[in-house]
Amino acid sequence: MSEKKLNEAALNVVKTLQEASETIAESAVAAQERNVKYVQSTIAQSVELLKSHAGSTQALIHELEERTRKQQEAFQGLVHESSEAYMDYFLTPLTYYRKALDAVETATRQGLETFEKATETFQKSSREGLEAFQKYAHQVQHDTQEATK
Repeated sequence: MSEKKLNEAALNVVKTLQEASETIAESAVAAQERNVKYVQSTIAQSVELLKSHAGSTQALIHELEERTRKQQEAFQGLVHESSEAYMDYFLTPLTYYRKALDAVETATRQGLETFEKATETFQKSSREGLEAFQKYAHQVQHDTQEATK
């Protein structure tokens, strides 16, 4: 009879260990599921934030381009009117000033061209960065989903 009690006690220990192992496994699976949901949520929020920033950046760049264009037009109008007034007043003896105004106008154009190129490069880099991040986020999400299967 003592052997029967010993077997029952051993069986109870095994059952208890089995139940504890099942509880631990269920807890680990639940924690993993929470982690996956957290990572997916974080990635989705990050992608949305980057999209928002990209849209804001594009709007800002457009606004800067528009303001630069208006400033250039105003400056060109000012340069043109100034040069006409000086040319009428001083006529030919002051060609030096005319050359200086032409140099300023050329420098302004070159500055605008440089700014436009920089703007285009910035927009391209922003798009490429966003696309790379979205690709990475999609890959992480895909890998996460694959890991949970």
